[in-house]
Amino acid sequence: MPHIDYKELTVRRRPHFQPLRATLFVTFRLADSIPKSTVRYYKAKLEWFRDQLPRVQRMGTDDCSEQQMKWRADIEKLNREWFIKCEDILHRELTGPTWLRESQLAGKVAENLHRLDGDAFRLDAYSIMSNHVHTIFHPLVSDALLAEILEAPERASSIPALSK
Repeated sequence: MPHIDYKELTVRRRPHFQPLRATLFVTFRLADSIPKSTVRYYKAKLEWFRDQLPRVQRMGTDDCSEQQMKWRADIEKLNREWFIKCEDILHRELTGPTWLRESQLAGKVAENLHRLDGDAFRLDAYSIMSNHVHTIFHPLVSDALLAEILEAPERASSIPALSK
């Protein structure tokens, strides 16, 4: 695996915290299992908040100004709303594929999670639902960073399972 410098906080679509020696709860889902309109709405709200950050930073000179604390609280509230909305959509199974309902595909996902257990992470628990997977694991950061860990089950599971 290529070496990548460790960062406790990374920001891609959402902030991701990767504290050393932490046990993480991560959900990954099948593509199109959340309506694109819902994703667009959330992205637009998040982009608006990001656009406000420079204005908020100008209002206070120290890191913990009242405006910055309110902005951070609003971002956290938005992230929690998004999480709850996603969970509700995924569990109702109203949109997108439900391929993981098929035991052969779910078995491939489980097999690949177990294959990576001990190498990329210490797998504590997982639950394979019809359109998403919940995992609880402890990343082995010295060998693999969280981004690589999260991509590994997708990459390893999707192509072999669908081609058989």
